[in-house]
Amino acid sequence: MRLSEYNKNVKNMYDPMRSIVLDGAPKSKYKKSDITGNTAVEVWDYSAELKKEKEQIDRLEAEIFKIESIIGQLDYRERSVLYFIYIQGMDWDELSDYTHYQRTQNYRYEVRGIDEIIRRGLYSEANKSEQK
Repeated sequence: MRLSEYNKNVKNMYDPMRSIVLDGAPKSKYKKSDITGNTAVEVWDYSAELKKEKEQIDRLEAEIFKIESIIGQLDYRERSVLYFIYIQGMDWDELSDYTHYQRTQNYRYEVRGIDEIIRRGLYSEANKSEQK
């Protein structure tokens, strides 16, 4: 017997999930036989889901960091309006109360900030540096 086959057999022998199927108890349609086995499979499933969600959170945090760094290169007024709208998630009324600018001024600063990002090509530069 080769070492790899031996390792595979040992792994299968001590696999905790194997006992769920081979314990001789009646099985449900999901081939799980007992409460402990059901819980073990659910924990296994949840850990995979949590891993996927953590990867998604990491990607979103990286995207937020990229957007914050782009916004950080703008003038104060445009920077503050874009930050509070797109990063903090404020609505326009909250923003007007917070910045003490009129709503139309906030709209104007938003448009100026976005135009400046496009004019300078800041977003495309951030994407190019990320791809390297």
